This record gives sequence, structure tokens and C-alpha cells, in this order.
Amino acid sequence: MLKWVSWFKEYEDRLEAIVSGTYDIGWGFQEVLADLHAQLDGTGEN
Repeated sequence: MLKWVSWFKEYEDRLEAIVSGTYDIGWGFQEVLADLHAQLDGTGEN
């Protein structure tokens, strides 16, 4: 397993909570975090 994949799996719940918890910040902040999260978990575009 790639090192970053192992790291992601270890912190996946925390990262998802951060993304979810920033929904109302504005300025596109949450959208960027959601895109980065999707790239890390393999569901988004690279």
C-alpha cells in the first residue's frame, strides 16, 4: 500500500469531519476541501 493511502486511511474520519464541518464558511472553502478529499480517497478527478 502506498504511504499516502495508509496515512489517508488512518485520518479518513477526521478529514471527512473537517470537510463536513466547514460547509458554512463560504468563499468556496468547503468546495476546495471537498475536492481535495475526493482526490485523496480516489473518487475525484486528479
